[in-house]
Amino acid sequence: MKRHLARTPTGGGRKDGGTTGPGGDVGQVAGDYQLVGANDDEVPTTVTWNGCSPIRVQNGGITLSADGHWQMQFNWHDQDGQAQFTGDHGRFQVAEGQLQFSSEAWGDRFEGEIDDGVVWLYYDFCGDDSSEDLDLAFAP
Repeated sequence: MKRHLARTPTGGGRKDGGTTGPGGDVGQVAGDYQLVGANDDEVPTTVTWNGCSPIRVQNGGITLSADGHWQMQFNWHDQDGQAQFTGDHGRFQVAEGQLQFSSEAWGDRFEGEIDDGVVWLYYDFCGDDSSEDLDLAFAP
């Protein structure tokens, strides 16, 4: 699935070699990425769902390590204007251009992909309904 944002990614993510094995070549995507989009819109942006309160996604980042570990955080505000921080971490692997994440913080799994250097995460932010995922875009 091709995804595009209006923003042109900038910055200096690391794209060095890494280990290979059961997790695939995770070194090909290892680096630090900044949050640039949510649900196909540039951040900051307001995201709405059926059955969940809207949130305004502000900023954030993700680190993908060459050893297959990841750590993500992003900041958002709810309808009451209260700032919230969401952090998650765990292990990831690369399989045929797709990313597969397991969360040690929440005990769940989710997927992602790499599109023109942008890392997309399809994150279950609003509950267990997969149709309500928050699509987060991170650029180097």
